[in-house]
Amino acid sequence: MHADSLPESILIKILQYLLYNHEKPAVSLKNNLYILSISSKLRRLGVPLVYNTLFIYPREHHRNITYSDLFANPQGILGPEITTNLDLVYEGNLPHTTKCLRIGIYFVTNPFPAIQTMLNCMNSISIRWYSISSLHLTFTPEILYGNTDDNNGSKQNQPLPESHIPGVCNLFYKMFPGVHKLTFNEATRNVLIREFCGRLTIVYAGRLQQLISRVQFYMPQDVELTKLNYACLDFANEFNSHACKINPDSLVSLKLTNGTATQLWSLFDTKMKNGIIGFPNLLFLSIVYSSWSSSGLEYSDVVPTYDNQPCKLHFPKLQTLFVNDSHCLNAFISCGIFPAKMYSITIHTSAEGIRILQNHKLPHTERLAIALDMTTSSPSTLQLANNIFSEAKPRRGSRLLVFNNEIPVHPRNMTCMDLTYLLVTSKLDIDTMVKLIVKLRNLAGFEIYNLVPGHKKAIASCDQDCKPFDTKLQTLSLYFNESDFSVPSKLVVLQYLLLRIPALEQVITSEPAEPLYDFVSGHVTKYPHLKNINFRFS
Repeated sequence: MHADSLPESILIKILQYLLYNHEKPAVSLKNNLYILSISSKLRRLGVPLVYNTLFIYPREHHRNITYSDLFANPQGILGPEITTNLDLVYEGNLPHTTKCLRIGIYFVTNPFPAIQTMLNCMNSISIRWYSISSLHLTFTPEILYGNTDDNNGSKQNQPLPESHIPGVCNLFYKMFPGVHKLTFNEATRNVLIREFCGRLTIVYAGRLQQLISRVQFYMPQDVELTKLNYACLDFANEFNSHACKINPDSLVSLKLTNGTATQLWSLFDTKMKNGIIGFPNLLFLSIVYSSWSSSGLEYSDVVPTYDNQPCKLHFPKLQTLFVNDSHCLNAFISCGIFPAKMYSITIHTSAEGIRILQNHKLPHTERLAIALDMTTSSPSTLQLANNIFSEAKPRRGSRLLVFNNEIPVHPRNMTCMDLTYLLVTSKLDIDTMVKLIVKLRNLAGFEIYNLVPGHKKAIASCDQDCKPFDTKLQTLSLYFNESDFSVPSKLVVLQYLLLRIPALEQVITSEPAEPLYDFVSGHVTKYPHLKNINFRFS
């Protein structure tokens, strides 16, 4: 059957799955054009998908020259110095298919010559790009690559008059009036970049629905974003910064990272009513407090106050919650008003955070994940985490991630029999691994990052007394302590497990591929479940 014989709706779904999405758009385009060359029908259906994104980037080899040379004549990079698909989009009469514009800016201290060059490139085609709804700007300070030229770079490094920034932002709006999604990538402390990102956000404020920023930009406090439904803001651990106000009423997804609690929640305090900030439509919330500022915070520092009392944060429709902190966890859980039922809760915390969770009743949730960070070293903390799982009784998944290399994970500390996923970075011997697999029979995934030898004699002969384990384990990630195992002994351990875990579907390991494939082909007749196993070699 040829691909062209399939219905168009099916082909479009196949193309959406196949089309390559690389972090470098030019690489994606090159690979995707090969797919479109298969047939004229695929080309007709795939062109709107392939040319959905317009990109303009300086070429990689710019990192080998100084920007004082590059910008001696800014017009000089319009030809071979830029990687873009602009000419293909224009010559193919495809501007109407373009929904997203990605622009890469390399600079030393003043980004505006590069920004102006990119705009000149777009402006060389007399089109107002009404179809572009998403604008991605990636700022890469060229100083990261050591390409500054202090002697000849004075022109590039001259300060830009502040009055010029609004003009550049207005030019963006004139050329791309349909933008309602903004993304600013790459953390940078460049003052001009911050001013520019803030001004550009103001220009689009009235229509902005999505804002993603790794740049801590400056905006007047009286500017409010009233239509945002998706916000992802990184405060970059800068505690004297300020941002815009956001109307929480339309928010559906919210991610706040690397800021103090006061910074994070003061974004929304204009909508406080009777000491409550409401997020009536929020479904997804991710909070990562700044590790530099959390320690020693008073309760009143964690959330905004109302009449000298901590205000409440109301999330009536919240379905997914991710919190990464221990010091602010108590105040956040205490001031939060959550729905009785949620879909997923993930908490990355320390021993202190686990003790806090013990004192608060979590909402009923389908999935619960607890990650114990590097500050957790007491085995009793592991027991407390198991107690939380047992009390919460998540229906579809209980995930425990132990990222501390010192905390021992032993079957006697694992009392939650419904655990479905376990990650262990501390040393785990073979005997203990097997006991955990047998005891925690509902485990669907098990990640082991430091396996050491044990005393199990049966491991010496993987094909004797091969009684299968009573387990639902489907995914096994197994990494050995290199100083304790030879390659043959690693293979024996893997073979021993392959024969005894009948539900296994995926094995992730760093061991040689060929011996494992040979083993499977030699034993699949006697052990039919081996044909279901996929290997990933990292």
